[in-house]
Amino acid sequence: MQVFQGHQDKILGVEFSPDGQVIVSFSRDKTVRLWSINNQARQVIRGHNTCILSASFTADGQTLISVSVDGIVKFWNFDLEDLLACGWNRVQDYIKTNPTVSQSDRELCDNI
Repeated sequence: MQVFQGHQDKILGVEFSPDGQVIVSFSRDKTVRLWSINNQARQVIRGHNTCILSASFTADGQTLISVSVDGIVKFWNFDLEDLLACGWNRVQDYIKTNPTVSQSDRELCDNI
């Protein structure tokens, strides 16, 4: 038997990732927790303002969807390539539009 500890209030549900390697638990404590199947706490996801009623992975395992009692649905992206692309786009936008960046620095990302 394995025991997973970490939530500060009643756990409302538990789901497995599509590959069966990650367990997601959600709670009245307004957090979603990810656990590896060998009882290792992997990540605490915070962002809801009320208790979480449901959380589950998409079929490809790249996105976790959580729903809280206030009706808010959140999509948590775990696709590393997509996250890197979004981050890179923000850096490029900052360099191109920030008035304090020198003209020569604005061209740093042009050939990437």
